[in-house]
Amino acid sequence: WNFKDRASGDNFAFVLFPNGVAAINPTADYLKQIWHSNTALVEYQANARKHVESLPLGDIDRFTLAARNHLDGFPTSLQEDRSILVHRQEDLVKQELTMAGDASDAEDIIAAIEYRIEFKKALNEALVYGEAVRHMSWENIVRREL
Repeated sequence: WNFKDRASGDNFAFVLFPNGVAAINPTADYLKQIWHSNTALVEYQANARKHVESLPLGDIDRFTLAARNHLDGFPTSLQEDRSILVHRQEDLVKQELTMAGDASDAEDIIAAIEYRIEFKKALNEALVYGEAVRHMSWENIVRREL
């Protein structure tokens, strides 16, 4: 997934693995490794953790701030999108039952809403993961200073 921060204009990317593990701002080499490898999921997740833990805290901070701003910038919440989706699907069924008009526009709208829902869920998971890594990093810094 990727998105552009409206405030800074910076582009951000992330790869989301099961269990909420995210590779934030993956490098091109990291992405090649994912696509051209036949590795176990556990190893992909471990590599994602190593990658994110190797990032400067400032990069993680910028990502989490941009992700939060991006989520907050949507005109609808995830719950509202789910409600809209249900209504649009119901409308499509009614349209198909009455054979009124072309259903392709309604199907395109439904697909766009489904995509937006999945993007919001993925971005939120990456945000939560980034915040958790950031928190763990700060704890490690404090321990070292003590």
